[in-house]
Amino acid sequence: MRVINRITDVLNHTGNLLVLALMVMVTADVTMRKVLTKPFLGVFEVSGFALGAIIWFGFAYTFREKGHVRMDLLFERLSPRSQLAIEVFSSLLALGLMALILWQSILAALLAYRINEISTILRLPIGIVRMIVPLGALVVCLQLLGEVFRDIAQLLRGTKAPS
Repeated sequence: MRVINRITDVLNHTGNLLVLALMVMVTADVTMRKVLTKPFLGVFEVSGFALGAIIWFGFAYTFREKGHVRMDLLFERLSPRSQLAIEVFSSLLALGLMALILWQSILAALLAYRINEISTILRLPIGIVRMIVPLGALVVCLQLLGEVFRDIAQLLRGTKAPS
């Protein structure tokens, strides 16, 4: 789990750095457009790629830190054992969905690579850019698997509820 957590942290920090880079890039583009009437080429395109990475690179971290939305008002009224059972069930559902996203996004990236799809303005290979989603989804799947195993072990031992 330590390796998965480390990868999750690296991706999350990368996403944070991309937010900073995106802010600088868009600010510079707007400034160049307004002051010199010469915007930077491809900022809109790169922004879209960066936003995808920001979202997918932070996804596993959000799951690990329990940052996703849930009904705490009802959840906290349940017994610790019931809370763990719900965590296992919801993590398995999320894992199934993420596995489906992982599989389909790999297929989409491979297709883009196979047909040599390129971006409109900067002519970047889209197959490489489309690997952002499978990478993020894979790390989410690994994070969820770790949580499911941990929670099932806690259920079987009868130990503490999830934090």
